[in-house]
Amino acid sequence: MAITVGFSPNGACDNISVVVRQTILQIYSPENMRGCIVAVNGIFVSSRNELGTFESGVAAKYMGAMMATVFRGCVTMFVATISWIKNKDLFGVDIGKGNDQRD
Repeated sequence: MAITVGFSPNGACDNISVVVRQTILQIYSPENMRGCIVAVNGIFVSSRNELGTFESGVAAKYMGAMMATVFRGCVTMFVATISWIKNKDLFGVDIGKGNDQRD
């Protein structure tokens, strides 16, 4: 029961982020490319879990479970920081304007 209560907010936030990402993807995609872009994005999104599971297993085998977890957490924070630094202009995007903002 405690696990369900603990992980429910995580799942809810993940679902909200998926909806937001899909909405942004469809708003900013050109009309004639929308289907292709959504399909390719779906392939990458669905395959990332399998690749992540494989990578975690390999890292745990060679580094040990605890070290692999710490290492992966550090790499995640590093990538998030670099992404934030490189993409600060995305914070100014108003998704309510859609494609009009590019003009």
